[in-house]
Amino acid sequence: MEKAIYYREHYYKLPDGVDFDAFKAGLPSEVELTELCENYGQTGPRDLGISLAPYFISGYSKGAEKVKIDVPYEVYPVDVEILTQEEYNTRLREVMCEHCPGCKGYKPLSNNVRSLNGHFDEITLDKICFYRWETNPSPRFFRHMLWWCGGFWRHFSPLKNTPEWILNDIKSRFHMKYESGEFSAENKNLFVVTHKKDFFLSVLTRIYSEYIESWLDYTEFRLKDSDETTFTEDDVQALLTEGKIEKFRKECKKYGVSLAILEFPESEREEIERSFAEPVKHNLFYPVCRADGKTYYIMTDTPVAMKELYFRFPMLEHYGATVTVYSQADTRTYTIGREMKYTHNGVEN
Repeated sequence: MEKAIYYREHYYKLPDGVDFDAFKAGLPSEVELTELCENYGQTGPRDLGISLAPYFISGYSKGAEKVKIDVPYEVYPVDVEILTQEEYNTRLREVMCEHCPGCKGYKPLSNNVRSLNGHFDEITLDKICFYRWETNPSPRFFRHMLWWCGGFWRHFSPLKNTPEWILNDIKSRFHMKYESGEFSAENKNLFVVTHKKDFFLSVLTRIYSEYIESWLDYTEFRLKDSDETTFTEDDVQALLTEGKIEKFRKECKKYGVSLAILEFPESEREEIERSFAEPVKHNLFYPVCRADGKTYYIMTDTPVAMKELYFRFPMLEHYGATVTVYSQADTRTYTIGREMKYTHNGVEN
């Protein structure tokens, strides 16, 4: 183990001979630090230079660079391991042989199948994998559907009424339940209409709308829900009551999303929401509503979202943060930390 720091979504190796307390006492300042990256952008027959924190691979770093640390309380200590590529590959292979059998995405290693590809950025050397699936997983993730469907907005023109194929295309690809849709040439919006308060329809339409507005600069048109429904904590909790939870899970599976409740000290909301600004911007987490010490998110790609939570564990562990994930299959409450311990339907794992 080596001592390192986590600062604003980056891991840095501490200078040789300097402990964390002494380092933090000298802040704020500009210091020379070597960043530890999960992906050094290498190419080759294997995923060279790709790892998952807090394990890193030596030999790819550019070396020390000046880093301005102007918010000392956002610096968190973390223990890391830095291994050679050969050492990392050996450890990864051992983890795969022990943990991966039983997963439908796993191909047993043999004399003919020796590749570690696909595992470097999925499973940690602590045997934490958010991609494992054993039975009947949702084959689609809402965020992937956003990217896939983005291109057909190129074809829109300012028509008085929405062509039937456009509305049907949205319906079929996203499993939506829109009853009608109409273009507003003046506002350059496609208003989609539903006549009932539907959690998934309202929130996922909002995510789709913000995706178009933020990322599709080649079209002037925007998708809008004419209802503009908002939800409170009570509204969301009502979906999770004993009599409704199975229906909620079926909806999660249909759309390929999960609901996550992130809990943390309310006094640290600003720091935590700042840390999640980038994945929120990329439509990975979508805040549905806020309560005291909680944020309710839709996760549009659950494995990737959980990786983002795990990556930030030095900060979230410091505050004792937890996340409860309501997915298609079960309910898991994770105590966010290096081990990502969780309780599954009341049983600790």
